[in-house]
Amino acid sequence: MGEADNVDLEELRRNFEAIGERDWEGAQTLLHPDIAWHDPPEVPDAAVHRGREAVRRYWEEELFDSWSNWHLELEEIVRAADHILAVVRLHATARHTGIEQNIELFQVFTYRDGLAVEQRAFFNRAQALDAAGIDPPSS
Repeated sequence: MGEADNVDLEELRRNFEAIGERDWEGAQTLLHPDIAWHDPPEVPDAAVHRGREAVRRYWEEELFDSWSNWHLELEEIVRAADHILAVVRLHATARHTGIEQNIELFQVFTYRDGLAVEQRAFFNRAQALDAAGIDPPSS
């Protein structure tokens, strides 16, 4: 049994709903105060945002201020020892271009003592499965 087995998945779902509603207080309840939040490696100037306050600023600047008409859907949750893989879909319109986006994002959360201490994001499912230590399904 790993750390991820202790995570309340309904609370995790509520956290994702809170992100979609721009409710920081509700969104951060499962984040460790010193969380390391990694941008997807493909993003230009990818960074690691350390601590809840840095993550909140990142969400406000990169999500809330950069996108309009956005909706976040949690499509899948997979437990794996100390990790949870969350598959989310972002439907949004880029504010500066007006281009509509439909982005699938794979987030690997590492848990300690019931809180996420690290989040690593990927646009590629295989990379996320590898980061979570999950064997890909055989074809």
